[in-house]
Amino acid sequence: MNRFFLTALFLLFCACVFAQFPQKLSYQAVIRDGSNSLVLNQNVGIRVSVLQGSISGVSVYIETHSGITNNNGLLTLEIGSGTVFSGNFSQINWGNGPYFVKTEIDPNGGGSYAVTSTSQLLSVPYALHAKTAESLSGPLNENDPVFLSSVAAGITIADTAYWNRKLDTEIDGSVTNELQVLSQSNDTIFLSNGGFAVIPPDQNWMVADTNLYNANNGSVGIGTATPQEKLEVAGRAKVQGLQVGNGNMFKSMQGGKVLVGQSFGQALIFVDVVFPTPFVNPPNVICTASAEPGTIYDDSFDITVRFITNTGFQMIVNRVDGSTWGQNTEAFWFAFE
Repeated sequence: MNRFFLTALFLLFCACVFAQFPQKLSYQAVIRDGSNSLVLNQNVGIRVSVLQGSISGVSVYIETHSGITNNNGLLTLEIGSGTVFSGNFSQINWGNGPYFVKTEIDPNGGGSYAVTSTSQLLSVPYALHAKTAESLSGPLNENDPVFLSSVAAGITIADTAYWNRKLDTEIDGSVTNELQVLSQSNDTIFLSNGGFAVIPPDQNWMVADTNLYNANNGSVGIGTATPQEKLEVAGRAKVQGLQVGNGNMFKSMQGGKVLVGQSFGQALIFVDVVFPTPFVNPPNVICTASAEPGTIYDDSFDITVRFITNTGFQMIVNRVDGSTWGQNTEAFWFAFE
């Protein structure tokens, strides 16, 4: 025997016809077989029960339907418009819940119901409960304890007379005299119509015109809390337009390290170097070399630089005595313009 499953969706009609609430609930169910495939274009029988109090509560209303699933396996019907088995849908007291809807399905279209699904009716279907307002008369007293303990509980009808007393006309004749422009000069903020405020100065950093300087007698560290010099940067730093003392200014400079390695029987090693950032013009290049840290050798090396462009250069590494070497050699370069 095939097993069938259904997924139900409840919708509530909210339209009113001749000031009457429709006594119907829209019901939709997607029906699938035991392989989770949709049951398409097939006649099915369905029995709907409205249970009161709990999922296994008393049935206050029962009706049956017969319908055909569509191309998407969807079955649509209206609870309250089927063939009544017991009860009266229009006389259900929706305020005396909770209520649950139990649906039973016969996938073959008869009355041998095998698939059962029960769902609780939550707040949306209780719009039918608004129908009870037709029988209310006389004043309604507010008993909500939250409202009664709030400031809103003290609002009277006389108070509402002042809610709309907004300003419709400009009293002093100008719509701009309350507007002012803010401007700043050093550590002072000024109002265009007079008045100012002084920004409290930082105990160390000071502003003078367009200059920012540190007024303490110590040092400045970036990335370190214990700088040993007036300015110490822990990590890599990119500097453009460096001026050392009162000398000439470098427009740009870069540096790096390359591993030359062993010579493997060759007296000369050629190493191509690419600048991380291209220079505007071919720069000046300075190179030096040393043995790898921890080596037992103490050799001297010469480095010749050629083919310098704005994107890189080539270094020629050789041992001073002209012989080969077996240790890993590192070369350091510095370029500037």
